[in-house]
Amino acid sequence: MLIAGKYRIEAELAEGGMAVVYLVHHTGLDYDTERVVKVVKPEVFSYPGTEQRFRQEIQITAARSQQNQHIVRIYDDFGEEEGLGNYYIMEHLQGS
Repeated sequence: MLIAGKYRIEAELAEGGMAVVYLVHHTGLDYDTERVVKVVKPEVFSYPGTEQRFRQEIQITAARSQQNQHIVRIYDDFGEEEGLGNYYIMEHLQGS
């Protein structure tokens, strides 16, 4: 499956109550190709205000990540993918 026409899912990294996080590969790049996609579970969007909170999370984290190197970077790819749900793309950080 390709997300946004360019991210191929490689592996599931984690699952929580509200979202699943996958390791993805950017198919259009030759270097620095690993990314992470956070996919909010479809049932979460049945709660009132969830879509607004999802958009706020993207906006706030993206803005803060540009100002602080200690916050995971959010890329400008986000939206809804049929058969998957609402998602956004982040940098892949390894560590604990």
